[in-house]
Amino acid sequence: MKKITATVLLSSGLLSVSSVALLQQQLKLVTTTYIASEENFANPERGFMPSFVVGWKLSQTGEDLATWDFCGSGNNFTAYNDDRLNVPLRQEEMQAMRNSGQSLARVIYHLSKYRNAELDAAALQLMQQDFATARAGGIKLSPAFTYNFSKGGPDAPLTRVLQHIQAIKPILQKNADVIAQVHLSWIGCWGEMHTSSNKLIDDGRFNDKTRQIMTAMLDAVPAERFIMVRYPFIKFAFLSQQQTQPIAPVSSQEAFNASAKSRLGHQEDCIDCGEFNGGTWSIGGTPSQLRSYLEAESRFVPQFAESDTLLDAYAVATDADGDGFTRPEHDSCFRMIGTKAQPGLLVRQHFSGIDSDNPIGLEQAKNIGIASSQGIQRWKRDGCYLEIAKRLGYRLVLQRSIIPSIARIGQQLPMSIDIRNVGYASPYNPRGLELVLRAKTNGQVTRLSFLKAKDANLDPRFWLPERGEISLKATVVLPKTLATGMYEVLLNLPDPKPSLESRAEYSIRLANQNIWEATTGFNALKTTLEILP
Repeated sequence: MKKITATVLLSSGLLSVSSVALLQQQLKLVTTTYIASEENFANPERGFMPSFVVGWKLSQTGEDLATWDFCGSGNNFTAYNDDRLNVPLRQEEMQAMRNSGQSLARVIYHLSKYRNAELDAAALQLMQQDFATARAGGIKLSPAFTYNFSKGGPDAPLTRVLQHIQAIKPILQKNADVIAQVHLSWIGCWGEMHTSSNKLIDDGRFNDKTRQIMTAMLDAVPAERFIMVRYPFIKFAFLSQQQTQPIAPVSSQEAFNASAKSRLGHQEDCIDCGEFNGGTWSIGGTPSQLRSYLEAESRFVPQFAESDTLLDAYAVATDADGDGFTRPEHDSCFRMIGTKAQPGLLVRQHFSGIDSDNPIGLEQAKNIGIASSQGIQRWKRDGCYLEIAKRLGYRLVLQRSIIPSIARIGQQLPMSIDIRNVGYASPYNPRGLELVLRAKTNGQVTRLSFLKAKDANLDPRFWLPERGEISLKATVVLPKTLATGMYEVLLNLPDPKPSLESRAEYSIRLANQNIWEATTGFNALKTTLEILP
C-alpha cells in the first residue's frame, strides 16, 4: 500500500467558470449522489461510553461493606476504607462495546492504596495492560485517576499527587494513540475537583495546589490530547488568575495550537442534575454567561458528560438557573435535543460523549460500576435515546462528489466532495483525509492525502454541524509511479497515528448506505477513474 502526501493545488473558489467548463470537457467530470443512513454504529472517539470503575464493596448477600462518608455531608474522611485496584479490562468487553455501537470507554483508576505510597509495578502494569487491551479491541480510552472511588473520601497530599503524575507520564505518552482525552481528576471526591481533604482545591476557590497539578498534567498528557476539566471556573482561574467571569472562548485561530487554553476541554459530570447542572453553572459568572461560554468554547474543544443517577437530589421546584426547565424536566428529551427552532443542551454545547451506559450483554459486569442512569433510562423510555446515540459527537453524511472519470499520470486530478455533519460536534482529535485509488486489476492501493491542517474545509476538526454543507475542493497531482488502468475511488479519514492508520476500527465511517468497507475503513465513492499514460 502506498501512502503519498499529494500536492494540493486548488481550494474552493480558485477556478473560474470558464476553467471549470474546460476541465469538465477534458476530464469528463462525473457527479455522484449518496443516500444517508439511519444506522447507529461505532465511530472513533465519540458516543455513549461505559465507565469502568471500582464498584461498591458488597458482601455475598449484597450488604454494603465500604466505610465512607458521602462527600459534602460531613466529610469524615478518616472513615473511608477501600483500597481495591481496578479489575483489568477484558477483550470480551471491548467486543461487546463494538457490537453495541460504542468505541470509547472511561476508565477511572482507583488509587486509594497509594495515597501514602509510590505507585508500584502492579498499578502501572494494570494501566499499560488496559491500553493494550483497548488497542487490540479497537477501542479508545478516556482515563481518570482518583483516590476515593466509589464512595468519596480523602485525596492525597500535593507532593504525592505530583509524584504519581510523573509516574504515569511515560504510560500516557507511550499510549497516546488509544487515548481519546484524559480527565484532570486527582483532586477531591471522585476526582471531581471539589471537597478535597488535602485542600488541593478550596471549595469554590482555585489555589496554587490546583495550579501545580494542572501544570503537571499538561506536561504529562501527550500534547495533541485534551485534558477534561470538571468546572469552567477552574479553566478561567488557571489561565487568567480570576474565576468570577468567563474568559474569551477558544477561537478558530487559537484552536488546536497545543496551548493550555486550546487543550483544556469540559467534562459535565451532572448533565441532568437539576438546577445549575450539579454545580457546573454555579461559579465563574451567571448561569447564562457560563452557558454562552460553553456553547462557543465547545466548537473547538471537546464537551463530554455524565448522566447522573441522583436527579432528584439536586432538583428544586423553581428555575433558579434561568434555563427554562424545572423539575422533573431536567432529563427530558426536549431539554437534551429540543427542536430545530429551539436546540437542546446537547446541540448547543456540542456534546461528543456521555458515559454511564453499559454495552449490551455486560450490564452485570463486575468492573462496570456506574449503572444506566435515570436520565438514560428516561431517554430510552421516551424514545430519544437512539437519536442521541447516533448524534453525539460527529455524524458525517456524504452528499455528492464530482470526480473525473479520466486522468493522466503526473497531471492534476481536481475533485469536489460535499459533506454534511448532522451530529452535535466535530471531531476533536487530529484526523487524516485521503483520496484512495485502488487498482481494479490487482487491488493495489494508493492513498493521496489532501488534509490541510487548520483549513476550515480540509481539516475535519472544523466541520461543525452549524456550517451546513461543507464542500471539500482540491486538486491533487497523480504520482508518476502510478500504473495505468482502471481504479476505484474511495475516501478515507484514518487515525493519523502510525499504529492505527491502517486499522478500520479507528477510521471514520460516513453515515451513508452501501459505501463503508469494514475491512479497510474506506468509504467507497462509487466512482471509477481511468488512469492514462
